[in-house]
Amino acid sequence: MIIAAISDTHGRPFEIPECDVFIHAGDMTAGGSVDEQLDLLVWLGYQNQARHKILVPGNHDRCYEIYGEKLQASLLPRFRPMLLIDSALEIDGKIFYGSPWTPPFRQWSFMKPEEELAEVYANMPAKIDVLITHGPPRGILDPGYNDPHVGSRALLAAVQSRRISQHIFGHTHGAGGKTVRPKSSITKFHNVAAVDESYNLTQGCKIIELEPA
Repeated sequence: MIIAAISDTHGRPFEIPECDVFIHAGDMTAGGSVDEQLDLLVWLGYQNQARHKILVPGNHDRCYEIYGEKLQASLLPRFRPMLLIDSALEIDGKIFYGSPWTPPFRQWSFMKPEEELAEVYANMPAKIDVLITHGPPRGILDPGYNDPHVGSRALLAAVQSRRISQHIFGHTHGAGGKTVRPKSSITKFHNVAAVDESYNLTQGCKIIELEPA
């Protein structure tokens, strides 16, 4: 199974390569308006490079925090992407799970303090083939603008207590395009942020290959 993953495009144009599953891990929009998101959904509807398309919102995608159920019920089926907000999807025997939350930072969307994030992540399945979150776990590809680490401690604990093959995220632009697998981990971590700290588009979709189920 070939996955093409990207995040933090912030309304900028990008290309989708041939793949089985396309994933956008959040910050699809710049300002979070419904019009911005609808433009992307219409564009995605004409992209036939992927058999499946998965969207997980980010802190800039305010339209999903306000109108999530309405967008999911009325707009998304017309353009085929699947929206994952603390929910799972099975594709060809592989379990995908998406969650949009990050620790608080200014007045953005989909943010919770660590103790509430721990409650949210407690509902993750014990085994996940591809975990998609907008933000990173603490200490893994998570450089902040003025802070060496801004990832979530609750997310790190949730990943470490489960069998997760691939973890896809963005949010921290400074590590965009990088992949690591810590020596003590069974999980491979991918930061797929497309823009740099100055919001210049510097990365395209990252290709990730999964073994057949």
